Amino acid sequence: MSKLEKTKGIVLKHIRYRESSIIVSIFTENFGQIKCIVNGVKTQNGKSRIALFQPLSRLELVVYYKNDASLLRLSEYKCSQPYFYINADPIRSAVALFITEILDKSLREGSEVQGLYPFLEDSLAALDSQDLVLRQFPVQFLIRLSKYLGFDASADLQWLELSPVSISPEMIGNFSNSAFNMPISMDHREKKSLLESLVLFYRQELGYLPPLRSLDIIRQVMD
Repeated sequence: MSKLEKTKGIVLKHIRYRESSIIVSIFTENFGQIKCIVNGVKTQNGKSRIALFQPLSRLELVVYYKNDASLLRLSEYKCSQPYFYINADPIRSAVALFITEILDKSLREGSEVQGLYPFLEDSLAALDSQDLVLRQFPVQFLIRLSKYLGFDASADLQWLELSPVSISPEMIGNFSNSAFNMPISMDHREKKSLLESLVLFYRQELGYLPPLRSLDIIRQVMD
């Protein structure tokens, strides 16, 4: 039997379902990744509501939760914290798209990873902050996220052999441990090489990472 549960969530994506509904994938604080059906958002009166389900939207949810259900229903949902700089800045929006693609391909339905939700909340808050060092954010995010996916890029450094540019283990430690607003001294060519190597490392470890549509834009961001 389903019971009402409160949780916070970060939207990953949604797809259309029938005439006026959507199925939305959400990574939640309490239940990991879930899929929910939301009715009545593709109607004239529901236009404002579907805006809440854009990728990486941060929501407060009341879910009809059942442990073995593949598709859940939402009783209530509202924005927990709107974005400002991400929505106003095309470059930050491109980085947000990159994060969305990585999360969508890396996380699995029902996956609950201790500490991942606070990490994502902190990362998105940093991306939406004014003092972010934007050009190094994608590399920092990938290195830190890997710890929660079971292949810590800051510990298993064999993947550095994938890079055509020599990068020291100390540099990886800097990216892993420094705040998102702390500049790290590294030229653009090295950062781009590091990004490419990390994507290859993710592809090897996950085994199913397809080409990322946003990667070309991220390369330009890092110039």
